Amino acid sequence: MALPLAAADARHGAQLVRDLSCFECHSLAGEGGHTGPDLGQIRRYISTPGAFLSALWNHTPAMFTEMSARAIPRPMATQSDWQDVFTYLAASQIVTRPDTRRGGRTYDLRCATCHSTGSAPGLKEWKVSEDPALLVEQMWVHSSQMDKEFSASGRPWTKISARDLDDLSAFARNGRTDIVPGQAFSLPPAGEGKEEFTKYCAPCHPTSNSWEMNLKEKSWMEIGAALWNHAPLMGGHPQLPEGSMKLILAWVWDLQHRDAPANPARGAALFVSKKCVSCHADAVGKPVSPRPAAGFSSVYSMAAVGWGPARLMHAGMKEKKIKWPWLAPQEIVDLAAYLDSLQATR
Repeated sequence: MALPLAAADARHGAQLVRDLSCFECHSLAGEGGHTGPDLGQIRRYISTPGAFLSALWNHTPAMFTEMSARAIPRPMATQSDWQDVFTYLAASQIVTRPDTRRGGRTYDLRCATCHSTGSAPGLKEWKVSEDPALLVEQMWVHSSQMDKEFSASGRPWTKISARDLDDLSAFARNGRTDIVPGQAFSLPPAGEGKEEFTKYCAPCHPTSNSWEMNLKEKSWMEIGAALWNHAPLMGGHPQLPEGSMKLILAWVWDLQHRDAPANPARGAALFVSKKCVSCHADAVGKPVSPRPAAGFSSVYSMAAVGWGPARLMHAGMKEKKIKWPWLAPQEIVDLAAYLDSLQATR
């Protein structure tokens, strides 16, 4: 049901977070209010579309009450809009606020031994970009040679963290005028990354499952750091064409943002047990799917319903003292699949 992150527009999602008044209550990267939880702090708990929609759906009554009390307009958004919002929250892991000064200290402690003595390219020779994936790619390309240098000198492999990568990248860019254009928000098509993974990584990693589990809930740069730290254990690794690393990073990162397969049969049972059928049924009691403007085609349709037609539904349920149904992430996924099947038979 859920489309890959690459099918959405993170930049549009960033604008929507503002347009939909999310920052009236929530904050992210230092911007916004403090009535609701910081989106940056909870994003790992909403790492899949189902988890995101579950949190949004379950929080609906409290949000509607707070927005009414503060006279904040209730947002109207399409399922595509909500997909963009989710992608922005996921992609915000890529865009950080690196510390240039810390990057300098990291360079002095971990890089300068070789890169300031002429035995490796000096800092001014590094290709730099706004896109942090470029540094990961360069380090991967040169890690085989670096491994030889470490072995020859008897020094242990220098491990790094995601923060090290972020700060080093910022330090390398500092004062440079030859920065290669790049967009940290750009997410290559996941399918292309899978092709690159199959070509260069699958000989040793025949399935993606180990990647999904080992890199679960990791940020973009945490994955990059994991690749670097793993390099000396490989005993040599494939040299990737320029741009391939970002494709592989994007695909592996995208895997962790996907829900488990949907089960429409379970969704049908939920439609009854959650009492949806009490309101959403025809004259003879046959279940009828609520229909967002663009049709019901993904889990994001649940948000389009919940924050569209359900605004009136919530008010009516409140008057009748009907409890708002609580939905777990997998329940959202299964219910969305069932509602989609209802539309397919209409």
